[in-house]
Amino acid sequence: LDMAQDSVDDQFIGCENNMFYKIKQNILPKEFKFDVGFTTTWNKYKNIQNYFKRIIKVYTSPFGSYSKLNNAVGSGRPKYKTQFNYKAYHFLLTRAIQTYQLKKCTNVFRWTTVNFNSAFRGQQMRFGRFASTSLKSSLPGFGTNTCFKIRTCFGADISSMSVIPGEGEVLIPPYE
Repeated sequence: LDMAQDSVDDQFIGCENNMFYKIKQNILPKEFKFDVGFTTTWNKYKNIQNYFKRIIKVYTSPFGSYSKLNNAVGSGRPKYKTQFNYKAYHFLLTRAIQTYQLKKCTNVFRWTTVNFNSAFRGQQMRFGRFASTSLKSSLPGFGTNTCFKIRTCFGADISSMSVIPGEGEVLIPPYE
């Protein structure tokens, strides 16, 4: 548990519109070639014209390659310019979180199947990836070994747009 120095954590401040144009015109079509699960799931929700709502559907889908995205984001900073094949996915999800960001800082919970013996109360750290959390302190099926109680000020309540709306999901960006 550390500050995840190698994570891709750009907030795209000041270049949102320029990047969105590049993503739609050039990067997204190229990246469809790298991940069939992402491409198939993206196309499944083609009726959703809003890219930010659409990417949330993709991310919360079991077939949306969220684990591949998070693995790449978690260690992708050193190779971002040359070998990072999730620029579009990362940008769209980051902008979706910023668009639907909570109005105030909120306590959320993240249960894991991993036992973090080195975690302690008040420790400052970040996951360095998109972290799914819940407004609910108890959520069956997401692990029972370690529960992180997190105060997020940058997370977004995506439960109304999620494929699984009953979880009360709040998505925390890699930069928090």
